[in-house]
Amino acid sequence: MRKLAKEFEEIIILRGNHDSLIQELIPKTLRKKVKLKKSFLYSEFGIFHGHAWPRKTVFRRAKVGIIGHIHPVCEIIDGVFKKCWILANLERDELSRKLKTDVKMEKLLIMPCFNDYFFGSKCLISPLSKYISSSEILLLDLSKVT
Repeated sequence: MRKLAKEFEEIIILRGNHDSLIQELIPKTLRKKVKLKKSFLYSEFGIFHGHAWPRKTVFRRAKVGIIGHIHPVCEIIDGVFKKCWILANLERDELSRKLKTDVKMEKLLIMPCFNDYFFGSKCLISPLSKYISSSEILLLDLSKVT
């Protein structure tokens, strides 16, 4: 974290469902530079953990949502699973009704797990899962799964 602090003005850590004590890991000398957030906007991207709903502003302003949490895997052949990216299309009208606001977000990029000690999950455990209309699955090398 100290190396990152030398290179960047601000470090944003997205708090997830297992991160209740993460602030204890931030060195006291860096606490002004490190921001703990539930979500943030960067250009037309809304970035949030994925285990809970972000602020409605994220849906109103971001065209693409980017989440982790789910750590998707796909079954290539019987019993053989691979980590994958999921690029999903969202049901904007349904989301707008649920959130009672206009939703700009059309796509959701679900990131794979990058931790070598945890493989992933076949289940899409996120409040957004039921608002996915269709999706594209890509392996880590970005080859498409059909």
